[in-house]
Amino acid sequence: MIGESYYAVGDYPNALAQFELFLRNHAGHRMEREVRYSRAWIFQSEGNYDRAGSLFGELAEVTMISPRLRYFARCGTAAIRKEDEAGEPLRV
Repeated sequence: MIGESYYAVGDYPNALAQFELFLRNHAGHRMEREVRYSRAWIFQSEGNYDRAGSLFGELAEVTMISPRLRYFARCGTAAIRKEDEAGEPLRV
């Protein structure tokens, strides 16, 4: 998939465009979850934590993981945001 190639080299705008095109043209494809997951990581990598958290949350809903794991996934996104804003690793 060309979107994964763009993703691998850090060309996130083109990766997102290819992922969106894939999702529009291939709804229900067996790779749909992986494409959605990659989109979420792109937003995470670009510092758009709210959008990433939302996308990760959507994935958690459709994969039917437990509410506890969903909670920890969202907490992880918030922790990364704080670490990024502080400019140093978050110590727990």
